[in-house]
Amino acid sequence: MKQSMREEATSYEDSADGLLVMTSSVTSSSRKIQQRFALALKIQQEDFALLFQQTKLQWIQSQRKDIQSQCFEHPVARRIRRSFWTTRRKQQQHPVESSYESAVAIYIQSQALHPVDMDSQTQRIKDISRR
Repeated sequence: MKQSMREEATSYEDSADGLLVMTSSVTSSSRKIQQRFALALKIQQEDFALLFQQTKLQWIQSQRKDIQSQCFEHPVARRIRRSFWTTRRKQQQHPVESSYESAVAIYIQSQALHPVDMDSQTQRIKDISRR
């Protein structure tokens, strides 16, 4: 009888250990399943956010193109562009130099031909710059 009680107690211990192992295994599996589900949900949310951002970006780009085309087709914008390029072309054909630049260039050339003293030279530069 004592031996059967020992066997029974050992059997209970074994089954308790087995139950504990089985419970921890189930708990571990359950945690892994929860982690996988959470990861899948997170990936799905990120995919949706990216899709939403892409759609929003495409909408913004299409709006920008519409606005640009409207601006360039507007009569005032066309007139401004035309006058800008006309003015630019005229400036390139006939570059305008300031009167100061031409006066300095003439003065420097005359100095090379007729040297003068420094005081009169300084006075002359002041006179030219006032014009």
